[in-house]
Amino acid sequence: MPSHTSHVPVPGSERRILAGARAVGTPHLKERLEVTLYVRPRTGIAAMKRALAAERLGAIMPAERRHMTHEEFTAAYGADPKDLAAIEAFAKAHSLTVTEVSPAKRSVVLAGTVAAFSEAFGVSRATYEHWG
Repeated sequence: MPSHTSHVPVPGSERRILAGARAVGTPHLKERLEVTLYVRPRTGIAAMKRALAAERLGAIMPAERRHMTHEEFTAAYGADPKDLAAIEAFAKAHSLTVTEVSPAKRSVVLAGTVAAFSEAFGVSRATYEHWG
């Protein structure tokens, strides 16, 4: 099982407590959660943005455009099967259940307890109260 020192924060995923908020409790460790993970595209974000750029598509007459099938889109821009397999192995190692996998949407839905998610991702949860 990987240690928390092997965890790498995802830039932009941090959550800051609102000014004036106060902690009012913690969820029960046996409470069940579902979390959706979004996976990088197999070709990289830059290649995907170039391929789907409105300017590029707009320069082609509609009758001359070739539209991809769902299968072609998934093969070109969907999640890499190796990434999906790594997430499934991670989930199994941390007592989480994979409830949905979508290579086309590049997403994996995991389910488990607060305790399992806290251990797996090295995070803690709290309930806050804020006037707004």
